[in-house]
Amino acid sequence: SKVSPGLISALGGLSLSVLVGSALVFVLFPRVSAGMLRVAGQEHATGGTTDRIELGGVGVIKDDPTPVMRVRFPGGAPVSEPYWRTATFQRWTGKGWSRGDPKRLPVAGRGGVWRLGRSRGESTVAEVEWLGGEPAIPLHGDPLELRIPRKRRATAPILLAGEDGTLEFAGAPEPRFTLTAAGGGVAQADPAGIEAYLELPADLDPRIAEMAAPFRDRGDPTAVAQGLLEMLGRGYRYTRELPGPTPDPLAHFLFERREGHCEYFASALTILLRSAGVPARVAAGYFGAHWVEAGGYYVVREGDAHAWTEAWIPGQGWTRFDATPPDDRAGTAEGLVAGAVELLDLLRYWWAGWVLDFDRSAQVGLAKSVAEAFSGREGAGAGLSRAARVIVQAVLVAAAATLAFRTRRRWLAMRGRNLPRAQRDAALLYRAIKRDLRRKGARLPPGATGSEWAAAAERLAPANAPSIREAIDAYEAARFGNRAIPAARLRALRGAALGKRPPGA
Repeated sequence: SKVSPGLISALGGLSLSVLVGSALVFVLFPRVSAGMLRVAGQEHATGGTTDRIELGGVGVIKDDPTPVMRVRFPGGAPVSEPYWRTATFQRWTGKGWSRGDPKRLPVAGRGGVWRLGRSRGESTVAEVEWLGGEPAIPLHGDPLELRIPRKRRATAPILLAGEDGTLEFAGAPEPRFTLTAAGGGVAQADPAGIEAYLELPADLDPRIAEMAAPFRDRGDPTAVAQGLLEMLGRGYRYTRELPGPTPDPLAHFLFERREGHCEYFASALTILLRSAGVPARVAAGYFGAHWVEAGGYYVVREGDAHAWTEAWIPGQGWTRFDATPPDDRAGTAEGLVAGAVELLDLLRYWWAGWVLDFDRSAQVGLAKSVAEAFSGREGAGAGLSRAARVIVQAVLVAAAATLAFRTRRRWLAMRGRNLPRAQRDAALLYRAIKRDLRRKGARLPPGATGSEWAAAAERLAPANAPSIREAIDAYEAARFGNRAIPAARLRALRGAALGKRPPGA
C-alpha cells in the first residue's frame, strides 16, 4: 500500500512541532549536572602531571591527541605560546628527576576566590576546564588570582601552595577555574632554601663540569643561561627515538648521541646551570594550545606534554629557559585519529554545556539575554551570550521551518499540487466552479459538499446548473474514484460549467 501525501505532510508537521516543543522544554525545565562523560583513565597521572622523570623511559607522547584541558582567554590570547606548569623537579637521581617533598600550605581565600600576588605588569586571564583529573593546577606564568565557580550550599575547597610555586586543591580536583597570571618570573621562592637547587651528585660525569666552566665566568645568571642555550641549540638535535638503557643517560646525550627529546634538553641545561653556579630545576607541564573553531576554545592535549628549565634569577624569581628547539616543543597530534578525538571532545563539550550543566541559573541568564535582545533598546542584544544566540537561533529556525512547511502545504492544496495527476486537473475544475459561484453570491462554508454546490448553482446560475452538476460528478469520480478525466472532456466540462461554451463543443 502507498503512503498518502497527507500522512507524510502530517508527520512532517508533527516532527517540526516536536522539535520546537523540545527546544522550549529544554530551555524552561531545569536539570542537574553529572559526570557521565568522564574519560576512562583520567584518574591516573599522565603526560604533564607525572611525579617522576626517567630519561630513556616510556612517556614520549607527542602524537597523543587526548585532551587534558580546554581554555578560553576572555581578554585575548597571549602573544606567545603559553607554558602550563604542573610540577617542578628538584632532585637529580642520575637517571632522572624526582619532585622532592616541597612543603604545601593552605592559602586564605573567600567565596571561591584566592588572591595570590600583585600584578607586576601585563597579565593574562585564562578560563580553564581541567580534564586531567589531578589536583595539580596548570599554571601559566606567576599566578595572581584564582577563582572557581560558586556553588550554592557548597564549601569552598582548600587551596594548597607549594614552596616550589605550584598550586593544587586538597582532595578532589576542581574541573573549572579562572586563573589570572603575570609573565616574567614564574614564582618567588624562598632564597633561604635556594641552595637545594645547586645540588649535584658526587658521581656526576666530570666532563659536564668542564663543559659548564667557560660559562661560569660570565657572572650574570641570565648571561650564563643564554650562553648554555646557544651551545645546546648549535650542537644538539631533537628526536623522539629512545636510545635504550644506558648507565648515564645525561652524559650519553651530551657527549655521544647528541640528540634526544625535551626531557634530555631540560635535564642537560639544568645540570649545566647548576655546574656553573646558577640555581636551576626542571619544570614540567604542557606547551601551547590548539584552537578549536567549532567550539570557540583552545584545547591542550596529552601530546603537548613538555619539560623545560627554570633558573633562579635574583630580582626576577624563577625564570623559564627552554633548550628544546622551538619547532619541536609543540605536540604533533594530527591526521584522522586526532580529528576524530577532537570531534568527540567537542561533542562531549556541547553535551556537558547544553545538557548536563544547563541548570536553572543558565536558564535565567538565557531568559535575561533573550529579553534584552528583544527589548527594542538601542544596542539591545549586543551582549547576548553565545549560548543564548544558539538557542534563540535554533528555536527561530524551527519555528520558521514549521511556518514555511504549513504555508507551502496550503499553497499546494490550493493549487492541487499535493494530489496525483489523475485527480489534480479535476480538483482545479471544481475549485474554478466554486470560485465562479462565490462571485455570483454563494456563501457556503469551506466544508460544503458537491451536492450543496450543485444546489447553489440551481439558484444562482439555473442556465448552467446541469453542466455544473455534470462537472461536479466528474470531479467526484476522479477525486474519490481515481478516474482520470480525458483532456478534451475536461476542457468541454469547464467551458460548459463556466458558461463559456456548450458541452461537447
